[in-house]
Amino acid sequence: MSFPIRRCGCRLMLGAVLLGGCGIAGESALLPEMRAGAAGSAPRGLLVRHGTVPAGPRGANQPLNSWDVVRFEPIRVPDEPEVRAARRHWRERDPRFVTEALRRLAPRRPTLEAIFASYRLPPELLAVAIVESGFREEATSPLGARGVWQLMPTTARAYGLSVSWLNDERSDVLRATDAAARHLADLFDRFSCWDLALAAYNSGVGRVSRAIQAVGTRDFFALARAGAVPSETKAFVARVYAVIDLLRQPTFGALERPTMLSSRSR
Repeated sequence: MSFPIRRCGCRLMLGAVLLGGCGIAGESALLPEMRAGAAGSAPRGLLVRHGTVPAGPRGANQPLNSWDVVRFEPIRVPDEPEVRAARRHWRERDPRFVTEALRRLAPRRPTLEAIFASYRLPPELLAVAIVESGFREEATSPLGARGVWQLMPTTARAYGLSVSWLNDERSDVLRATDAAARHLADLFDRFSCWDLALAAYNSGVGRVSRAIQAVGTRDFFALARAGAVPSETKAFVARVYAVIDLLRQPTFGALERPTMLSSRSR
């Protein structure tokens, strides 16, 4: 099945590919291949639309294909009421949340941006970690998510991370970022749109797919207003977009404009 890509500003006709999910959904959101990997020895790479993604960053000399170029375009921030409300909240009511997260991120930022760039992803997606945890390495959730990316155990294992009481690599910022980047790439390859990919990161592929089928639209904010996705997921997507938008504004808080890698320079 093919479909036009609209909301994310893409202009191609691309086929959908079934891949995994995480967030608040747990193992039920993962496809059989990913569940098998989590149950046994964790795979170091995952089959995606254009072959196997390695556990480490791809070489800079590898050629871009058309799908890589689409993924690597700057993320378009939708002009939706939920996004505007989240932006106002962090600009006017709680600006320290983002500025403090950026201070914690700063020492690792160039390395983490490079990981995202190596997977042909916009480094602006570091906003996901800011929203998930305030970029606190020790962050945990009552549902079992851990680390700056708040990966659930099953999702982490599916992307090759060790998760045990002796060694939990979700707290290893570099390895967790590599896993999160691959997961976000898989979600984009599945849904062809960052709105839906971010929603699936939070609530799982299965839940987002069922919402699309039930309501009959791929417009995430229409799904959210119809009550087809959890309110937590609606807030999460809006907050990620709000942070991305704030990071682009040089006057935000007392910080200079962050030096995100240009997605058109590689």
